Amino acid sequence: MTEQFEEDEAPWRGDGPASFQVRIDAYDGPIELLYELVKKQKRDIATVSVLDVVDQFVDFVATGRDLNLDVRAEWLALAAELVYLKSCRIMPPANVEERRKAEASLEEKNLMLLRRDLVVRTAEFLAGRRRLGRDWYGRGGTSEFDGPRAVAGARSDQQALFSACAADLRRAAPPLIPAFEPYDLRQVDEAKERLVRLFERARGWLRLEDVLPPPASESRHRSETASHFVAALELARTGALDFRQDELFGPFWLRSAEPDAPPAEAGA
Repeated sequence: MTEQFEEDEAPWRGDGPASFQVRIDAYDGPIELLYELVKKQKRDIATVSVLDVVDQFVDFVATGRDLNLDVRAEWLALAAELVYLKSCRIMPPANVEERRKAEASLEEKNLMLLRRDLVVRTAEFLAGRRRLGRDWYGRGGTSEFDGPRAVAGARSDQQALFSACAADLRRAAPPLIPAFEPYDLRQVDEAKERLVRLFERARGWLRLEDVLPPPASESRHRSETASHFVAALELARTGALDFRQDELFGPFWLRSAEPDAPPAEAGA
């Protein structure tokens, strides 16, 4: 009967040649099966004599010196787990309450560590962002130097110079904001009004370059050209002007819209 039982429970063993059989009241079988029964609450741990289990385990390991070390370690872990379950069962309520408080304290410490990690990650993210005055500059402002300023009672010895330099280095410097010249641009609506007034008096075809105002600067000339070109296209779309280009990359020609008149030659 015993041999048949051991053969059926062979899968519970490790890869060793023998199995650790526990023989206690109302149980006779491998320790792996006993642990599973206790864990699934099919066997009351209160009826298990942990002292007998430990004594039998020591005797079994002492006689089976040729057992695999991994198998011994596995059985030792199972025996230790049974001792732990037994201690939890027979532990006084006061100790259980202390254990719960300790577990709650441990969870609180873990939560504090998680919060600290979140704060550190947030600080690193903020420190890595672009800063005003270092990586980008605000609108407006000036970068002109106001000149040296006289300080009353200032000494001119070397020690005073070093002290002043150290104080200046410790003082947070204001962000340097470069000065930008305002853009001088021609608005498209202004260019449309100007072309309408011009072609109310002009007759025939005119080049786009000829209707531009005298350039005040290079940037202003580019703005005048672009705005008058867009304005001419818009007026041609509405039928107020005739617009043409005779060749690729050639000049643009404009004239007041004359639907009944035949197309004239450029420059006529």
